[in-house]
Amino acid sequence: MRKAVMAVSILMIVLGSAYVGFKYYTTKLVTEKADQMIIKAKPYAEISYGSADVCLMGLVPRLRNVKVKTKATGAMAEIDEILFYDHAAEGKITTKINVAVNGIHNKVKALGPGGIFLTELGYDDLVTDINVNYDYNPKEKNLFLHQLKCDIKDIGSIDLAMDLGKIDLDPEKIVALLFTFKMIDIKKANLDLKNISFVERLYEFQAKQTGRDIESLKNEFATNLDALISAAKNENEKAALAVIKDFTKSPGKLNFDLSPDKPVSIASIDATKNPVDLMSLLNVTITTVPKTAEK
Repeated sequence: MRKAVMAVSILMIVLGSAYVGFKYYTTKLVTEKADQMIIKAKPYAEISYGSADVCLMGLVPRLRNVKVKTKATGAMAEIDEILFYDHAAEGKITTKINVAVNGIHNKVKALGPGGIFLTELGYDDLVTDINVNYDYNPKEKNLFLHQLKCDIKDIGSIDLAMDLGKIDLDPEKIVALLFTFKMIDIKKANLDLKNISFVERLYEFQAKQTGRDIESLKNEFATNLDALISAAKNENEKAALAVIKDFTKSPGKLNFDLSPDKPVSIASIDATKNPVDLMSLLNVTITTVPKTAEK
């Protein structure tokens, strides 16, 4: 019995030592990688962090208490944590990234004219979570964005997926992207808007400004949309307006699915001024789920 207890004790000591050693080693690697990224980002932003470690449940590198100050605008953001789930590169080109940036804190007043309006709507400190997950094929110049999710507390959630062609992410050619941006092809895209409480705040703001109740404002907006639906000459336009009308009654989830028959360049989108023609070009389907029906 004593031998068994001693064996278990020794095993626990060995495992504990291995855990401490492994955590120290992985944390050192995370710190080195983080410092390298900070040096690369130095021309664009000043970045610092409080601590670096590894979540051992999934061996996910993590930075905590991150501060970012952009060189271009001087804007400052404080971030609770950054989790690096996956990353791959071919030379200087990043071919895969899966990262979560949780708890981005921005003071509304520091956001300029848009911030003033948000302040009037009752916002003070915006807290945002962002998830980015993509694969890039540098030979085919194809970017598959599995997810770009932006969840802003008390405003709403935006979830975007896209398949893009003719996009060059070579860091040495990144400036050229500004001039070739319109050549990028959109193959497919899906956009989800969820929990859009921002819409409700807009109604509340308008109600205070006009001295009217929210329900009458919703009814007036619905009546205006009914007029537009009646005047619409295209069935797709009628259907889209009807979905938007349902959404404004109960802002739950709004989904835009783009499935063009062939890739559409951003230049073609920019050149298409008529919204109905644009919906047809991109083969847009709009659906909504009322807030009460969301799971």
